[in-house]
Amino acid sequence: MSEHKKLPKHHYIPVFYLRQWATNGRLIEFSRPYRSVVKARPTSPEGTGYVRGLNVMKGLPPESAEQFETVVMRNVDSLAADALRQLLSGDEDLKWAPKPRSAWTRFLVSLLLRTPEALNRMKEFLKNYDAPGTQESRALYEAQKKPGDVDFEEFLLRHGDQAAFQTVLQLLNSQQIGTHV
Repeated sequence: MSEHKKLPKHHYIPVFYLRQWATNGRLIEFSRPYRSVVKARPTSPEGTGYVRGLNVMKGLPPESAEQFETVVMRNVDSLAADALRQLLSGDEDLKWAPKPRSAWTRFLVSLLLRTPEALNRMKEFLKNYDAPGTQESRALYEAQKKPGDVDFEEFLLRHGDQAAFQTVLQLLNSQQIGTHV
C-alpha cells in the first residue's frame, strides 16, 4: 500500500453536514477532471469532501501529528452537529442559546479555513520570509535561539504546518470574529 493510502481521511466538508443532502445514503459528487467535461460520481458522505492527511502536522511525532484533526476539528464538528440538529428540529420557539450559537458560528468559520486551498495558502504565507510579522518573529527566534538550534528559515520550514494550524485555531476561537458573524 502506498504511503498516501495510509494517511487518514480528513474531511474539509464534514460528513455530518453532507448527510443532509444524501438520498438513500448516497449523494452525487461533481468534478471537472479535464476542464471541459463535468463528471458525476455517486458516493457516500464519507466518500467525498476529504483529502488524505490534510490536517497532519508535519514535523511532529505520529502521536501528536493528528491532534488538530482528532481534538480541534472533531470538537468543532461534534458541537456543530448538535447545533444543526437543533436548527433542523422545526421548533419555532427555539431559543438559540450561547453554546449552540457559538458552536455553529465556529463551524461556519471553519468551513472557510479548513479547505485544502486555504490551509495551503496559510502554510505558504507563514513560510514567506517577507510576510508581515516575519521579521518580528525572526528577531524573537534569534533572541531565544540556543546553540545548535536551526536557522530561522529551517525552523519555518520544519514548523510551518504547526504555525498554520495554530493560526487557524486562534481564528476559530476569536471572539471578535465570532461576534461579527
